[in-house]
Amino acid sequence: MQLSGEKAVKFIEALEQSAAEEATRKKINTNGKVLDNCKETREYLDSLPKAYIAACWAGWGVRDFPFSGRYLDQQKTIPLVWDYYDFNGEADEWHLVPINQTTTGMIMGWSFNEKMLRDYVRLKNIERKEEWRNG
Repeated sequence: MQLSGEKAVKFIEALEQSAAEEATRKKINTNGKVLDNCKETREYLDSLPKAYIAACWAGWGVRDFPFSGRYLDQQKTIPLVWDYYDFNGEADEWHLVPINQTTTGMIMGWSFNEKMLRDYVRLKNIERKEEWRNG
């Protein structure tokens, strides 16, 4: 079958539209372990519940991550979260990782309860006489 004229133009436009839709679907393929950092991905990640870690870097703090709804283990003790990776400017993507592999800092624990962890790190900073970190 050979297309010409207006039929060929419509066929090419339909193919381009289909390719664009497929590319958008691939960007937010949540079954994968890497997501491109695009508007659709950020909207998707913003819609997810957050999992939090309490960790010590130079001082105690709390950091949040979009929770994937999945766990590394059957006992559901290690949630899988989306963490942003830029590889020193070489990439712009989100990786699905266990929450205990999100930082090189010392992670004291994780929770879905941000307030509880903020109270914990506030007390740890007071204990270290670094109340100024709680501001």
